[in-house]
Formats: sequence, structure tokens, C-alpha cells
Amino acid sequence: MDVHPSRLKMYADDSLNVTEELIDHIASQGTLLAVEAIVENRMNSDMHAYEVKVKWLGLETVEDSWEPLKTMSEDVPQLLLQYATTTSDDVFRCAVTTAIDSKQSQRSTRRRS
Repeated sequence: MDVHPSRLKMYADDSLNVTEELIDHIASQGTLLAVEAIVENRMNSDMHAYEVKVKWLGLETVEDSWEPLKTMSEDVPQLLLQYATTTSDDVFRCAVTTAIDSKQSQRSTRRRS
């Protein structure tokens, strides 16, 4: 069976012993994509965390993906803030602000060290 790599989905299984180091390595080896827009948000009840649906620049809508709020707050904080101002979900807006503020305070702590 031939499958285009863009159609592959991540698979999670606790028995695979996937470490944070391995995840970082794999992420750094992948193709870099630019975020065109954030189009939706949801609470992932399994992860107890917000996710945002990302429209990727140059890709079709079918390729949109749900990404963790934490990741997007690190990668595209201004775009995330811009999207958050358009939603009526106060809890989501608070989560965005908290995630971005947390990342900024971590950066300033590292600079002082």
C-alpha cells in the first residue's frame, strides 16, 4: 500500500517507552511548517488541556491539525493571542494568557542565570 507521508498520523502507546528526548529529536528532524491561522479551540478531556486547530500555510484544510496550546504558546504566541481575542471563551483566553506569561517568565529567569 502506498501512502503519502503527509497522511501519516502519530500513534501513542505507553508500552513504546517514548522519552521526552526522543520526542524532541523527532520534532527537530521533521519538516518545518508555517502557521497560517488558528481556526478553532477545544478542551482535550483526556489530556486535561486546551488544543488549537492550526491551518498550515500552503496545505489543504484536510491537513489542519489539533496542536497543544502549550506548544503554540511557545511557537506562535502573538498569533495565539490574536486568535484568543476573537473567542468568547473566557477560560480559554485565560489559559492562553497564562501559557504565554509562563513561557516569558521562564525566558527571563534563564537570562538572569
